[in-house]
Amino acid sequence: TMEAWIKTTTIGGEILSWGSNATGEKWNWRTTNSGYQRIEINGNGVVGGTNVADGNWHHVVAVLNGTRLSDVQFYVDGVLDPKTANPTTAINTNVTAGITVQVSKGIHNRYLIGEMDGLRIWNTDVSLANINEWKRKKVNSSHPNYANLEMNYELNHTGSNLVKDSSGKGNDATIIGSQNRISIP
Repeated sequence: TMEAWIKTTTIGGEILSWGSNATGEKWNWRTTNSGYQRIEINGNGVVGGTNVADGNWHHVVAVLNGTRLSDVQFYVDGVLDPKTANPTTAINTNVTAGITVQVSKGIHNRYLIGEMDGLRIWNTDVSLANINEWKRKKVNSSHPNYANLEMNYELNHTGSNLVKDSSGKGNDATIIGSQNRISIP
C-alpha cells in the first residue's frame, strides 16, 4: 500500500518508483496524461479513472493485494477509484534484494511538480477503513498495521537535505538537486 496527499496539475508526473527498468520489475506510481493514477511495471500498467492532477489536494492510494496488475486497487479521497485499464501482467519488483525508492523524479525523470504530504509505504494491503481513519492523523503504534509501515515521510522540510522517516525503520531520505526530489536507499 502506498498513500500520499498530492496537489498538482502535472500530467505524467511520477509520485514514487523503485525497481529495475525491466519488464515486470519496475514499480512506478504516477499520473497519466489524463491526470489519472497509474501503476506501471514496464511492459504494462493499470490506470484509475479520476483526475487527481486538477490543482486540488487529493489523498491518493494504491493497494496491491496479489501478484498481478489486476490486483491493484486505487482510492481517491477515501473512495474506490474504478480502473480504466486492468491488465493481468505479473509483478516481480524483487524487493528482497533491497531497493532505492525515488519520490517525484522516478525512473524516467517525469517530475511531479506540485506539493506532496504524508507519503507512506506499507508492506501489506491496508484496509480502506484504516486508510480513511488514519489519512489525516500521524501514524503511531496504535495503528492496526503499524508493524507493516516501511516508510513514513511527513515531508515537513526543515531546510536541510535530510527527510526523516517516522516509521521507526530508519529509512531516512536525501533531497537531490533543485527539483526537491528525494531518494531513499
